[in-house]
Amino acid sequence: MNKLNYVVGVVYRPQHCHYTDFINTLEDYLSEAVSTADAVVLLGDFNIDLNVVGSLQADALVDAVATFGLADHELIYCSLKVDGNLSQGCMRTYRSLKYFDYNLFREDLLQTPFYLIYDINNVNETEV
Repeated sequence: MNKLNYVVGVVYRPQHCHYTDFINTLEDYLSEAVSTADAVVLLGDFNIDLNVVGSLQADALVDAVATFGLADHELIYCSLKVDGNLSQGCMRTYRSLKYFDYNLFREDLLQTPFYLIYDINNVNETEV
């Protein structure tokens, strides 16, 4: 059996992100993925309605994907209608890895007294 190198990408574009910025970033990632893989699978929520004929957003997305040879047929999409009350969303925060210093992180880990976890009887009574 032949082994293939796959790149599977899961993409989400928040609605507040301008589609041209998204398309430019997507093209950068696709350029790298296509050059390093035998096959690329791209999944996600692009927040672009592909049903709107003549939509600049839809045309830009289709062109970007087709440029890298990822679509040899119509793009596949689905719509999901949800009845009922939707729960309130929640805010997630994360740390940017843009300025991540691996050596500093490694040194922090080496200085952390992890052995102390064996002396903890109740996690609710630990000192911070």
